[in-house]
Amino acid sequence: MISPTSSKRPFRNTPATYFISTLVVARILLSAAAFGADPKPSAATTTTMNQPPNSAVQLLALPDADYFTLSEERELALRFRMAELFIPDPLTLPPGVSQRDESNAFIALGAPRVIDLDEETDLPILLATFEDGQRRWEVKDELNTRILCMNLGTGHVQTEILFVRPKRMLTITPSRQGSAPDAVNAAALYANVRVRPGLRQLLEIPWTPARYALAVIGFDLPSNTVFTELRSAVAKTKEISPQHASAFVRLADAGAQTGRDTASRVTVSLPATVAFKAPLPIQITVGLPRDRVALVPAVAPAGQHLLRMSLLFVQRDVEYPPQIDLAVPANVLTSVEGRQVVHVSFALDACGALPEHTFSGEYQVYLMVGDRIVGPRLLNIAAP
Repeated sequence: MISPTSSKRPFRNTPATYFISTLVVARILLSAAAFGADPKPSAATTTTMNQPPNSAVQLLALPDADYFTLSEERELALRFRMAELFIPDPLTLPPGVSQRDESNAFIALGAPRVIDLDEETDLPILLATFEDGQRRWEVKDELNTRILCMNLGTGHVQTEILFVRPKRMLTITPSRQGSAPDAVNAAALYANVRVRPGLRQLLEIPWTPARYALAVIGFDLPSNTVFTELRSAVAKTKEISPQHASAFVRLADAGAQTGRDTASRVTVSLPATVAFKAPLPIQITVGLPRDRVALVPAVAPAGQHLLRMSLLFVQRDVEYPPQIDLAVPANVLTSVEGRQVVHVSFALDACGALPEHTFSGEYQVYLMVGDRIVGPRLLNIAAP
């Protein structure tokens, strides 16, 4: 039976969960005074974020075989190419222009599109990041960069911190600890590319034919979503067992559920601030192509299908965020173009769905449904 879940797994000190040391390519900006500008960093303000630009996504779109054989020289070349694309020489900027004004942080993700299970034994990814010194102080990568993985057959969503340090290494200084960076260091720009092997072991992925949607989030910063298909000439796809609908979900009225709206959209609505231990209402509407979501058979009634998705409540530096797994009765509509679109509209009380978790403090809320990562939505739980 599907139920809300909150991961509380112990540290796994395995070869797949090591901290990967990296070379970060950075260019420290000259003093803002040299340009007649004042970046004015603030300890309470995070750098403006955006989705990764196409140039970064394309940089990581390698031939499938290259992800398994990436040399240190090629990885280094990708890092320097990132720097060339996103960190221009400050001496070339006209007077009065501050480079930090253009520095929107992002995360880009690349992964093999198809993996031959009969030849390969792992799922590696490439991760590109761009940020300034202010964000590096506010959101520590090692504590906040996590992978999201959805099986598009079963709808199961798994999330783990990507770069876990072995216990023998020193503890990482938490985000926002110590003095905030000064104007020059806050405006420093950092571009990096890292290879992360070992996702099969980290996420405990069954090595059987399946399709996965993958994304990375860095607290309040989501990456692009990529698809990976596991194929085999020998192994067969496992049959998907019927599942129960989430009991805590309240469906929209029948008119909203059976309408003929086939536009692609995902909306998530929730209050920005909620009193401590008060209900936490969330409204969700989804309309996505059937081949881009996880649609599973329902136990009852016969012929009913359930749309699988997950809500994730991320807090700064917290390794195991609360997660609500959803299975919602869905309508499959056919557009005038003949394509099938899965539609659901419903509401839930997150506190009621996760009674074992006490929500408190600031959260970044994400919804993962098929190939879509919706969020973050800022949520503050007022102090008691």
